[in-house]
Amino acid sequence: LCLTIGSMPKEPRSTPPANGMDLGIPILTAIVLTVAGLGLWFQFGREPTPNTIRVSPPPVTTPGGSEIVYTNGQHPQGLTAAMPKIEPRDGYVGSDVCLECHAQNHESWFNSYHRTMTQKATADVVMVDFDNVQVRIGPKPEVYNLSVSQGLCFVEMGEQHKLPFSRPNARMRFPIAMTTGSHHMQVYWFPLQDGALGMLPIAYLKADRRWVPRSSTFLTPHTDLLGVEPARWNIGCVHCHTTHGDTGLSQRNGVPEYNTRSAELGISCEACHGPAAKHVALRRKKDVAPVDDPIVNPAKLSPALSAQTCGGCHSFSLPHSENITHPAGEPLTASRAIRRYDEATKDYLRRQYENLGLSDGELEDALSADFEGSFWPDGMVRIAGREYNGMLDTKCHTAGELSCVSCHQLHKPRKDPRSYKAWADDQLHSGFRTDKACTQCHDPAAYSATTHTHHAAASSGSRCYNCHMPHTTYGVLKAMRSHTITSPTVLESTKYGRPNACNLCHLDQTLDWTAHHLAERYGQAVPRLSDDQKTISAALSWALEGDAAQRALIAWSMGWQPAQEASSADWLTPYLAFLMTDSYDAVRYIAHRSLKSLGVSDADYDFIAAPDLRSRSVNQIRTLWLRQPHKKIPPTVLINPDLKIQHQEIDRLLARRNQRRIRMHE
Repeated sequence: LCLTIGSMPKEPRSTPPANGMDLGIPILTAIVLTVAGLGLWFQFGREPTPNTIRVSPPPVTTPGGSEIVYTNGQHPQGLTAAMPKIEPRDGYVGSDVCLECHAQNHESWFNSYHRTMTQKATADVVMVDFDNVQVRIGPKPEVYNLSVSQGLCFVEMGEQHKLPFSRPNARMRFPIAMTTGSHHMQVYWFPLQDGALGMLPIAYLKADRRWVPRSSTFLTPHTDLLGVEPARWNIGCVHCHTTHGDTGLSQRNGVPEYNTRSAELGISCEACHGPAAKHVALRRKKDVAPVDDPIVNPAKLSPALSAQTCGGCHSFSLPHSENITHPAGEPLTASRAIRRYDEATKDYLRRQYENLGLSDGELEDALSADFEGSFWPDGMVRIAGREYNGMLDTKCHTAGELSCVSCHQLHKPRKDPRSYKAWADDQLHSGFRTDKACTQCHDPAAYSATTHTHHAAASSGSRCYNCHMPHTTYGVLKAMRSHTITSPTVLESTKYGRPNACNLCHLDQTLDWTAHHLAERYGQAVPRLSDDQKTISAALSWALEGDAAQRALIAWSMGWQPAQEASSADWLTPYLAFLMTDSYDAVRYIAHRSLKSLGVSDADYDFIAAPDLRSRSVNQIRTLWLRQPHKKIPPTVLINPDLKIQHQEIDRLLARRNQRRIRMHE
């Protein structure tokens, strides 16, 4: 799972009509796409984003903003020729057929981010201004000219990493054929030769309303190479970002060709319920009892099979065959092998990297960055989108009745008072952002009592999630809750480096403080701790000594309101400013967002600006902090009462920083 991204239609709206025929016209390569003009409007006329300039007068502003407005189901003629083939096959018939009987469920699915995971790049999908806009990004900078012609978006760009041009330094123009997402960001794809798709090297961040390098949206080492990653979608994304995807890879004279196809773009009804052709045929025969109806309802499966239906995509798993789809309702092991923190997974990854022709040193570096970025050393998964792996280490699931649908509601009932947008954010049952998710099984009288939580009843410290599902998973530029349900210990931090729930909230406290509270309240043994672990804030230690993933989690926690309230937040600004100079783009972005949550002036800071510009902004932030009055700052954060930072101590901790490369494949 790359990005959980999608955009919401306006409310209220009627159930969408079935899609009409989408007629394509041939194209020779992916360079120019000619289309018949259609009466579709584009959501253009908005102000250019911070790193863009408009290169011609804007058109008249149209309604809609960045919300999806469902038009008439039609797509511009010709776009099909630039797209992977959409082929109902193997019993898959498409979501429009479901509308015949399941209007309410179809409507809630239509309003979900699952539907908008992958879409054709049409006027009702593209969320950013393409109309004669120039985007300038990078140290050179790279220049991308965006335009609109006859209802389609185009990009003109210069030479990109791994994109073969017909002549050196040439600029070429491509149609934007497809998008992934619009919940947090939107990524754009254009067609290459031999059926492959290329990724536009820049992505659009929705909340920030700006373009950034695509590589900056993932937790990976910084690179100035902005590449198109040819065929990445064909090889990997198609399996989970569409329904019943097939890579269609073949060879012609030693050159790979892709006949990539899907039953439907996005994650549609049949991705969770299975192919519906037989179900539809049986149900249309109203005089025959459909005793052999094969349709799958995950809510009616056993907890194990129900979770495995979601786990086909929401897991670290290895397909037995490149073009196999996990059938809904079937055991996951029939189609995939679960990937764990073990030698078998390492060996698999090593073979994949060996096929890339890397040197021994490069191979081991890449393997470590991938493997260590995927798991904590005790095997707990540390990347979002792999929730099924987390459940496999959770007794509530393995020895109980917990499944994904215990907490998540994939269709919003009519009686649910939430808007579609509010429901779609996490697709939780109504009220399940509270302890209700846990007290459906656990006695609330026992577990919600202050004798158990040792926190005030209404405080964030009494919420089950915050202690038992802490934010130790990373994805889409933020920390997320672990789906391995555990109780906090100091051992998980000292032995495995994973921040524990107590110190993720009490950012100014030490591991020793946590150990003694857990011993007093829950009878845990106090482990042997170093002098630093007894005297220095655990969060500060992770921010200075930790690997990139640990630093990202702490940078996020410093912007988390419950942590700011539980800690002496006055000391956060200089350390967030320090993290805004990190070598990883994503860490800098998260730290800057957390700084803004404190109401601190950011001095025109830009996380992708040149290092000297970033340093200038950070120095201004530090200077302003020193001039402001502050409450008493605890000694655990290495700041003296006179606000002088203990640089010698900080340098000592930085010398121990875990410098291993981290690459998180979301």
